[in-house]
Amino acid sequence: MPASFPDVDVAASVDVARRDVQAGLATRRDRRRKRFFVYVAFAMLVVIALGFGRSFYLRPIFTDRPLPAYLILHGAVMTAWYLLFLAQALRVQRHRVDLLRKLGGLCSHWTLHPSLDPGEVAP
Repeated sequence: MPASFPDVDVAASVDVARRDVQAGLATRRDRRRKRFFVYVAFAMLVVIALGFGRSFYLRPIFTDRPLPAYLILHGAVMTAWYLLFLAQALRVQRHRVDLLRKLGGLCSHWTLHPSLDPGEVAP
């Protein structure tokens, strides 16, 4: 007597395998997308550092003339914005959305705070 095999629903098994493959592709695609934003944020910081290094970040080395206070504030706020963008991309890549939400609340309070209005600082 031939050995009997358990009833297997081949169509259901194929559907499960297809979903697993699609989930794996989606996971890889999500990882690539998350890395993309980290790379872009890092590239933006590099471009900013190269573009403004001599005139802002390394200004004391290249000239004795000080910058006006409103330009220093502008440079500091924009540098912080780029660093926060990188931090946000890293948090998403590392699946730390809880920290991202806390950071987002802090940043929204900081950016909406009236003391950072450039009109109040400009001469």
